[in-house]
Amino acid sequence: MENSERLARVALHPIHFKNSGALKPGVFPITQLMEGGLSLTRVDKIDREELEAVIADIAKAAKAAKAKFAEGVLLGRVDAIRALLDESGGRALCATDDPVVGQVGLRDNEAHALVLRSADQADPEIRALRGELLTIFGRVKKTAEVYV
Repeated sequence: MENSERLARVALHPIHFKNSGALKPGVFPITQLMEGGLSLTRVDKIDREELEAVIADIAKAAKAAKAKFAEGVLLGRVDAIRALLDESGGRALCATDDPVVGQVGLRDNEAHALVLRSADQADPEIRALRGELLTIFGRVKKTAEVYV
């Protein structure tokens, strides 16, 4: 995966938003960053129609978690994620491609990616990294803004 690539995280309403409308840090779950990997989409590898299909699939799957709809996506660059350092000065997070192909119940998605901790960072350090990710990914964007 190239450093210049953009990664998208789907923001679901209301579970990823505070009553004020601000994003919750939980849009980047600690358990995903520490264990299985944070699921993202490589938007520079697909077109708008494909991204909208991915968003629809995620929103549908999240209905059980009380998500009502997808508000849009957060965009962050791979180089900014890889530039985050841990307390020892090493890379804090890894960003890697993770194509989903032939898995039962899931749409094939060659543009799937994961971000996860690079070492054995403890919970407090991962919580701090979530704040950094909120800064890197910024505000929620509609798909039309992704492909301008």
